[in-house]
Amino acid sequence: MKIKKAFIHIGQHKTGTTSLQKYFKANSVIKDLYCPINFSSKYEKAVDHAPLAWFLMGDDRINNFNYNLNDFKKEISKKKKIFLSAEDFSLLLTNTECKKKFERLFKNYQIIYICYIRNTNDKNISLIKQLTSFKSINKFLRKLIQIKLFFNLKKFGQIPHGSNYFHKSLHKFYFYTDYYKFKKNITFKSKGKFYFFSYDEKTNIINEFYKLGFLKKNRKQRKYNVTEKKFLSYFLFYNFFLTNIVKKSVIQDKKNYLKIKKLILK
Repeated sequence: MKIKKAFIHIGQHKTGTTSLQKYFKANSVIKDLYCPINFSSKYEKAVDHAPLAWFLMGDDRINNFNYNLNDFKKEISKKKKIFLSAEDFSLLLTNTECKKKFERLFKNYQIIYICYIRNTNDKNISLIKQLTSFKSINKFLRKLIQIKLFFNLKKFGQIPHGSNYFHKSLHKFYFYTDYYKFKKNITFKSKGKFYFFSYDEKTNIINEFYKLGFLKKNRKQRKYNVTEKKFLSYFLFYNFFLTNIVKKSVIQDKKNYLKIKKLILK
């Protein structure tokens, strides 16, 4: 008897997740790979299951949605292979209690996690800009918050979710700079199998998922500018808080592509 499988793309943040989700929405994916509708974003141009993460995290953003877990369970109950994608899954998995709740939804499935690690020094800059991009505070205070967040990333290798003083959750979750801490945390007491890959300025996330076997066709992706040195303040941050996401490159085992491809086709 074939085993039911749940393929869960968990980001990380700043690894082309949005581009991938838009492509999944607009293009053909492998046959019989089902993307749940419940707990998907209202953004119609992308396949994004962030609301499921927010629901389990107790994030205040879930107030904009009207989903319930029973409908989600019923929707996937007869599906043999499902696919979910949300960069906030990488946040949710840093909390052991929420991780258990999340994996309990897929107790009848073999859980396969796919995670890309952005192994570039400027990842912190891009992440901090995103977390402080709201317009409810003045520019001077925003700069002070950015310095604080950079300091925490440099000293502790992590910053808590909610540090942008905008989104709040009932539980504690963390953005990680230190890859080893991140990997140890999300894999701790997990029932899923994790596959980690490197992500940098040369990575084409569409091509990655084509090689993994999720997409029927490939497409060239426009490269993004991974450095932001044209802004003086970020140039100073970049040099002063120069921190590698990993001390060594993330091992990208080519065999993992074949392993995931076989899991999809079985």
